[in-house]
Amino acid sequence: MEQPHDFASLLEELIEAAQPAVSVPLSPSVDYLAALEDIETVSLPASAQDAVAAYRDFSLEDEFTALIEEKHAVGLIEAPSLVPDEIAVELGLALCGPSDLPQVRRLFALHNHPDRVAPHLRENAEKRMQIANSLIDEALSRYR
Repeated sequence: MEQPHDFASLLEELIEAAQPAVSVPLSPSVDYLAALEDIETVSLPASAQDAVAAYRDFSLEDEFTALIEEKHAVGLIEAPSLVPDEIAVELGLALCGPSDLPQVRRLFALHNHPDRVAPHLRENAEKRMQIANSLIDEALSRYR
C-alpha cells in the first residue's frame, strides 16, 4: 500500500506542476539604472517660490480661456442670459415668499458671482448679479 503524502510534499508537487515548462529569464524589462539616472538629472526648483512659479508657468488657464471664448464666438456655448424676465424665472421669484428671498439671493450669488466664474465671464456675471439683485429688491419692496 502506498504511503499517504504529507502536506509539505503535496505542496511541493503542486508548485512543481504549476511552474512553466520554459524557464523565463528574471532580468527586468525596464532599465532601472537608466531611469534613476534620468531622475537624478532633472533639475528641481530650489525653493517653494520657484516651485509655485514653475507651476504657474505651466498653467493652461490662458489656453482654456481662449478655447471657451472661441466656442462662445462660434455659438457652441451660450453665455448666461441678461434678460431680466429669464433671470426672474431662473431665480424662481414667482414661487418665493419674502422669507425665501435672502436664500434665493445667496444661492444665485453662489453660482453666478463674478468672483466665482472664469475671468472671461466676469463682465457678464457682474451684469447678471446686478439684474438679479434689483429683481430681488423689487420683490422685497412689494412685500413691505
